[in-house]
Amino acid sequence: MAADLKIRVLFLLQRAEGWCNIRSVWQAMAADVRFVPEVWVLPYDVRRTAEHSDRLAQATAALSSESVPYTVWTETRTSDVSSFDVVVFTTPYDLERPNSLHFDVVARQVPVTAYIPYGFVVGGGRKNRFLQFGQPTQMHATLVFARSWRERAMYRRNCPTGDAHVRVTGLPRLDELSGLHLEKPDPELAAAIGGRFAVLWNSHFSFGKRHVGSLNYSTFDRIGGNLLRYAVNNPEVALIWRPHPHLLPAMTAEGLLGPNQLAGLERDLRGAGIIFDRRADHRPAFVASNALLTDAGSFIFEYLATGKPMAFLHNPDGPGLTDEAEELVGHLDRVHDAQGAISFIERARHGHDHAGGASERILKSFLPMQDGRSASRVVESIAGAALSARQSRCSIPLGDDDFPVLSQLVRNLRELHDRRDRPLRWHRGILGAYHGIRDELTEGIKRRPWLYRILTRWRE
Repeated sequence: MAADLKIRVLFLLQRAEGWCNIRSVWQAMAADVRFVPEVWVLPYDVRRTAEHSDRLAQATAALSSESVPYTVWTETRTSDVSSFDVVVFTTPYDLERPNSLHFDVVARQVPVTAYIPYGFVVGGGRKNRFLQFGQPTQMHATLVFARSWRERAMYRRNCPTGDAHVRVTGLPRLDELSGLHLEKPDPELAAAIGGRFAVLWNSHFSFGKRHVGSLNYSTFDRIGGNLLRYAVNNPEVALIWRPHPHLLPAMTAEGLLGPNQLAGLERDLRGAGIIFDRRADHRPAFVASNALLTDAGSFIFEYLATGKPMAFLHNPDGPGLTDEAEELVGHLDRVHDAQGAISFIERARHGHDHAGGASERILKSFLPMQDGRSASRVVESIAGAALSARQSRCSIPLGDDDFPVLSQLVRNLRELHDRRDRPLRWHRGILGAYHGIRDELTEGIKRRPWLYRILTRWRE
C-alpha cells in the first residue's frame, strides 16, 4: 500500500500501567500494512509535577522492554497532531494532559478520535458518572469502545451525548487475560513468594479527607493497618500489595509518611516478607496469587478470568457501585472490616468453600467478549472510521474551468456539511428538540382547519 494511503494512528500514553490497555491494538496495527502506528509518551499528570520523572521513566521502560518505538512528548511537537488520521486517547481527563492535547484541540486537527477506556466502570455516585461518561473525550470522540452491551447501556443512561458513538468490541485489556491460566509465574515474583499462600491486595487511593462524601471507595484506612500487621505476624502468607498509582501521593498528602520515606517503606516491606508490587503490568500478580482482596476497581471484573477466590472490600461510607458491579459482588465474598479480610484469607488458604470462585456462567455474564480478539475488532472499527472520514473529505476530480457550476455545487455541499457538522452534539440536540416541537405544533394546527384559518387571517 502506498505510504500516503496508509492510516496514521497516534496513541497518547500517559501511564505505564495503561500500556496493557492498548498493547494488542498497537501490535495488530504494527503488523497490518494498512497502518502506521506511533506512540507518544505524555506527562503522567501535568498537575503532579513531582511524580513526572518517575512515571515517565516507568512508561518508557515498559515500552523499551518490548522494543516498542516511542516519542517523549514536548511542547515543540504541538502542531504535529494534524499529520495523523486517528488519535487514540487512553485516558479521558483533559486536566491531566497538556493544553495542546486537550480533546477539543486535537479533534479540530484530526478526522477521527477514539477512546479506549483505561479501566472498568465499577464505582457508583454522581461524581464518578461525570468522570466516566461526561468528559469531552467520552462525549465527543468519533469512537468509544465498550466491554459489553451492559457497558454501552451505561453510556446511553449517563453520557450527555448518548451511545451512538460507542462500539461494543470488548476491551483490548481483556486480550491480555486470555490463556492466563497457562502462563508460568514471573520468576522474580515467584522467588519473593517462596511457595507461600499468596494474597493480592489492591487498595484504592480515595481514603483522605478530600474524598469524604465523594469518591470514597478506599478501605485503606479501615483495614490497612491490621492487614499489614497480620501479614507480618503470619509469614506463611505472602501479601502482594498492589496500590493504586495515586495511593502513595495520597499517603504523603494525609501525613501518613513523609515525602522521602518511600524507600524506607519498601525496605521494611521486603524485610517483613510483604511484596510491594508497583510494576506496570498486573498480570504477573494475577498469575502468582492464590486469592484477591480488592477495593472498588477494575480487578473486580478482571480477576474473574483466573477462577480464583476473591473478596470485595466494602466501604459503607462510599458512593456504592454501578448496578452491574453490585450484581457481580453479590457472587463474591463481601468484606466489611479487617477481621473479615483476615477470615477470608484463612478460609481461602485452607481450601474451604468460598463465594469468590468464578463459575463459567458468571464469567460469560460479566466478561462476555473475552475471546482474545477485542483488539482485532477495535482495529477494524478504527480502519472503517478513518476510511470513511477520508472519503468524505475527498473532492471529485473536477476543474473549475471544465465544470464551473458543478464544481461550485460540490464546494458548497462540502461547506454546508462542515457547517452542520461543526456544532457540538448538545447543540444539535437542542436544535432537534426545537424542530420536533415546531413540527408537533404545525401538525396539530393542520389537523384543526378552523385554527389554521384563524392563524392565516391573523398573519394577513
